[in-house]
Amino acid sequence: MSRAARIRAGLARRHRAERRFRAYGLAAILLGLAFLLLLFGSILANGYQAFAQTRIQLPVHLDAAVIDPTGARDPAALRRADYGQLVKQALYREFPTVTGREGRRALARLVSGGAAFELRDLVLADPDRIGATPELWLTADDDVDMLVKGYIDRARPERERRIDDRALAWIDALAARGRVERRFNTTFFTAGD
Repeated sequence: MSRAARIRAGLARRHRAERRFRAYGLAAILLGLAFLLLLFGSILANGYQAFAQTRIQLPVHLDAAVIDPTGARDPAALRRADYGQLVKQALYREFPTVTGREGRRALARLVSGGAAFELRDLVLADPDRIGATPELWLTADDDVDMLVKGYIDRARPERERRIDDRALAWIDALAARGRVERRFNTTFFTAGD
């Protein structure tokens, strides 16, 4: 075999090897993309409920005596006000038959602890609202959220679930009045925790 024939045969072998190498590389990239799509699909399928959160609508009286007793509208004083108390009072007005310390504590647990911060931010953004009683959609407690999303089975005995029968009745009463809703969870994208 001549030298030129050997070179042509070697080149043909090299070109075939290079085409195989490219095909293997393309197959590896496609396989990696397929696994990446599978991973994202799994995350979305298992976690899509996180993109919605349960909110409870309450008429919250923005009591000037609690928020700004001096009337100075000082932002520092507005930040320190007890907004949690205002949220609790709104719940107590919704369910006036709930009395006693334990009952009121249980009622207050329907709304997230972060609702007070939502209220604070609302007042800081517009202090002219002080003294008004706006209808506000506040974030529900995580157990209420799980119940509304169907992760807590109402049919289970009370001792086997995180929400007792009394709280179920309150949630159902609020829902019957159109005061419980699932909304897009903007907090998922705007808050660190």
